[in-house]
Amino acid sequence: MSLQNLFPLFGFTLLLAACQTDSPPLLSPGMAINQSMTFQADTLLARSGSLSQPVLTIEGDGITVDFGGALLIGSANDSLPDSFSGLAIRVRNSKNITLRNLNARGYQMAILAENCDSLTIEHSNLSYNYRPALPAQGGKAWPEKAAAVYLYNCQAPALQHLTVTGGQHGLLLEDCHNGQLSDNDIRFNSGIGIGLQQSSNNHIRHNLLDWNVGAPLSAGILLSGPSHGNTLAYNSATHNQQGIALTGSCSRNIIYGNDCSFALGSGIALNGQEHIAAANQLHNCQYGITGDSTAQSLLAANSFQNCGTGIALRSAQGNTLRYNTFQEGGTGVQLDGCREEHLQHNRFTAVQYPLSAGLCSGLAINDDNLFWGFEVLLSAPAPNEGLVLVKNRIGPGSLGQAAPFARSNPRIKSLAGTLEAEQWRAMEEDGYRPAPLPGRPPFHLAPPLRSGQAFILTGKWGPYDFRRPIAVLRDTADGQFTFLLLAPNGNWRLTGGEGFSRVTPKTGTFPVTLTAQPQQGAEQQRLAFEFIGEGIVNEYGQALKKGAYVTFGWASPPGEK
Repeated sequence: MSLQNLFPLFGFTLLLAACQTDSPPLLSPGMAINQSMTFQADTLLARSGSLSQPVLTIEGDGITVDFGGALLIGSANDSLPDSFSGLAIRVRNSKNITLRNLNARGYQMAILAENCDSLTIEHSNLSYNYRPALPAQGGKAWPEKAAAVYLYNCQAPALQHLTVTGGQHGLLLEDCHNGQLSDNDIRFNSGIGIGLQQSSNNHIRHNLLDWNVGAPLSAGILLSGPSHGNTLAYNSATHNQQGIALTGSCSRNIIYGNDCSFALGSGIALNGQEHIAAANQLHNCQYGITGDSTAQSLLAANSFQNCGTGIALRSAQGNTLRYNTFQEGGTGVQLDGCREEHLQHNRFTAVQYPLSAGLCSGLAINDDNLFWGFEVLLSAPAPNEGLVLVKNRIGPGSLGQAAPFARSNPRIKSLAGTLEAEQWRAMEEDGYRPAPLPGRPPFHLAPPLRSGQAFILTGKWGPYDFRRPIAVLRDTADGQFTFLLLAPNGNWRLTGGEGFSRVTPKTGTFPVTLTAQPQQGAEQQRLAFEFIGEGIVNEYGQALKKGAYVTFGWASPPGEK
């Protein structure tokens, strides 16, 4: 999507002249800023009818704009998020611009920058901008609708310490190179946390990118090709549809030391060639790592635990899998129609089916792979040519279709004396380990929240963010309804309802599971509750202070019994 000719001149602008004042100036809609400014903290309702009519325009070289914590509001409080329109800040044709301490909400886009060199955006909250009602339809290879920040044709951008929640997409970069994106908190949005298209040599490190889920195109990080030579390291990208996804003809990207656990789809989805995916944590995912037509890539020292499938490659060629650890789960490595794949020094413990391969050629399973606690070592739903299974350590269990190929594989009776996962990982990480930023933990972990796919809860406007009370129907088995009540710290009580003869319990603290016995023949089931406790933030970003009484509830859809 080209944005170069998208924006006509805003009909009314106010040029700022240098002047001496006793206090910083206030923001005013229509400003065209061409020099460094520091504004007073203020709240300004400043509507923008379209992306071609920004509230503020910034253009020039060597400009620092400190918004002083000012809040720009683009829509009235009673507006729905899918009706938000317009643009808060436009930056264009500039060099060495710094924006900081801005709050902007209620717009289609908060910040749009085009044709800029060395743009810095930092320490700003750009939450609760446009998002569609779910379930959203479609899902293109690259989103065009809205984002908190959208950069086009920008060189060496720096985006840091930004907060984006309650929106659709966080940070989207198109044709941007040599950027630094770090220490951002982009969680609980319905689309993409950070997205790159046709963007290369960027570093995305130490970001919180959890719970970005709901729309057909949703992920913690999305790279859309051709995007080459990017480094994605030390990010927390859990509880997403996909943690990190590469699409199109991407190459030579490093994906290192990220936590992509609890993905509904793939923790990491690869496409393209010559990638390195190493030392990532992929626990409780449907698929840990998937690769479609992935070639000449290294998957090393990753930790898979309790995944439906650890690594699944299709139509792949020439990839190396080594020093990965697989614990529990259904299938360890699944290969379909692959050629010249190499498995070395991997560890499979309590995985039901460590290996599955069909229509593969030149598959080499050799050099000290360890298999323990399995049911069937190799399932081969279709023939494989040239399969080699040698010099591995194998515990008790059936070799399955591996039996004709197995030779020189010593059987072991216990795991005593085998290398621990940390030692296996240390063997492989030093050669390509990206440098972490100073003083950062291995993973940029979010504050404690409930973990697990069962807590990925989406409503009309996106994922539940644990900042308000909700009631969730969990089960209707055995003739009774089972509900889960979640909220910040506080107390709740049942205040009303219909269609149920008994509800247990009727008051308590959070979290709690309660049961309700439905009445036969009831046209509608409904429960109403009241919460009092910590301050909350509702799904529209409106805050209520500690001690406020908040109502919430559950109702069956009309027509359902």
